[in-house]
Amino acid sequence: MPRLAIAIACLAAAGCCSAPPAVEKYFDRRSPTSALLGLAYSVEIGNWEYAYDSLTLETRSQIKSPLDLEIYTIWAEDPDFGIAVRDVLTTAIAVRFPPVPVAGRADVVAIRVWYPDDEAPELPKIELSVFLQIEEGEWRVDLIRTFVVNYPEQVQPT
Repeated sequence: MPRLAIAIACLAAAGCCSAPPAVEKYFDRRSPTSALLGLAYSVEIGNWEYAYDSLTLETRSQIKSPLDLEIYTIWAEDPDFGIAVRDVLTTAIAVRFPPVPVAGRADVVAIRVWYPDDEAPELPKIELSVFLQIEEGEWRVDLIRTFVVNYPEQVQPT
């Protein structure tokens, strides 16, 4: 009997220690929503290489490496609401809104996200726009426009 208990405990421990699924297996950058979800998931699981590659060239010119991105997401806050960048990005996993063109451009879209998500109904909801731009045939997240130069007045409802 003790061997069975030890075997069950070992199997349970082994199952808990497995690596999370690869981001590339479930997300790509062919659509803005999938690109945003891939970034959110990669931040959630700590895949900073994929997260960094999900950013626009302009954002990567400001955030120089995956390590800098990790530090940025932990310490930086949205200037208007004081919400950590990491919290905004991981909340995007629950995105329910379609992309909306920005200023009539097809290559730049905004996706609205609510912070906090439905798991914290006691907190007031804040609507934020995460901006994405198509570069090199793939959608990439523009953290500069999202958190530094947010242009909500340019988001045209569909």
